[in-house]
Amino acid sequence: MGAYILRRLLISIPVLLGITIIGFVALKMTPGDPLTASLNPEVLANLMSRPEVLEAERKRLGFDQPIFPNQYLIWLGKVVQGDFGYSVTSKRSIAYEVGSRLPQTLFLMIIALTLAVVIAIPVGVISAVRQYSKLDYSLNGMAIFLASTPVFVLGLVFVYVFAVNLRLFPTSELHSTNRHDIGDAIWHVVLPASVLAIVNAAPLVRYTRASMLDVLSSDYITTARAKGVLPWLVTTRHALRNGLIPIITLLALLIPESVAGAVITEQIFAWNGMGQMVVKAANARDPSLMMAVILITGVAVLLANLIADIGYAMADPRVRLDRAK
Repeated sequence: MGAYILRRLLISIPVLLGITIIGFVALKMTPGDPLTASLNPEVLANLMSRPEVLEAERKRLGFDQPIFPNQYLIWLGKVVQGDFGYSVTSKRSIAYEVGSRLPQTLFLMIIALTLAVVIAIPVGVISAVRQYSKLDYSLNGMAIFLASTPVFVLGLVFVYVFAVNLRLFPTSELHSTNRHDIGDAIWHVVLPASVLAIVNAAPLVRYTRASMLDVLSSDYITTARAKGVLPWLVTTRHALRNGLIPIITLLALLIPESVAGAVITEQIFAWNGMGQMVVKAANARDPSLMMAVILITGVAVLLANLIADIGYAMADPRVRLDRAK
């Protein structure tokens, strides 16, 4: 297992380099000047009248050199040393910008994904076991409807119903004024986490149902039933474990989906996390901040795929991690 993980990590290094190269070149070729994008008109007019100041700043930042490989290698060398640069708009270090927002996004995503799994897998199993029943049609129809609903529409509906009309939950920030306890944080995360959880749970219900239907029609399930094994044991002990294989794959793919959904959700609920930072960095054309987001997202996706591969072996004894390869 250790050798397999090490091998996968080594393979991930060139993949991650490829992701950062494409992202770096694409960002540098995007129209607009990151040094002037966030300035107010008066300051911008003064700077434009003194082009030598802008040119000196571009030279100091290395923007006058070729994008690839010069600027990229300079950025990569600093990243390897733990220096991610600083934001040209906020004038703060990237480590500070990410460090102040990443925990809130992780908190939101962990709760949302946990809720999605807890809700979707039982619902998908029940739908498969009760195939073609009224319950199956109802659950399946609801899953299709929710999977087709855009994140921003669902978020606005939740805000209107649960925050504006019923006034059950707050609609913004991680904490209330003068409160910083975990209970207050959970109260604030209910609405955004529920939106993300429902969006992720909807396709997960469909995949779970399809996977369970395929397993429940297998010969060994028929044999177990013929031997008189209790139905709930057939479903949970025999069918569910083998049906988890494609679900593990989908769970790994839900991580980047959750990151994309968090960008919209955090905007709707004024959640001060990575999603808001992405929008801010894109609007300001802040290259260092955007590269930090690309790097974090790339690492998260690669780790998710590694976890999915390890999960295969844990969920299905037929899957083996071949040491010879």
